[in-house]
Amino acid sequence: MASNIKLLGCQLNTIDPETLIYFQQLGITDIQYNTPDIPGEKTWAFEDIKAYKEKTESYGVKLVCIENVPIRFL
Repeated sequence: MASNIKLLGCQLNTIDPETLIYFQQLGITDIQYNTPDIPGEKTWAFEDIKAYKEKTESYGVKLVCIENVPIRFL
């Protein structure tokens, strides 16, 4: 039985070009953010999440997951 293993860049909370380029060089194609620095006091606006995703993906990696929200949202 064939097995496919996919590497995921994770536990970042900001768009760091150096890290994203490094992930790309390693062949990492997907990324997960943990409590990203998306603007918003009580919620994240769809447009801000979309812009964050597009900026991330401009470095050749795909945003596949956002884990957690800021404590200030609670």
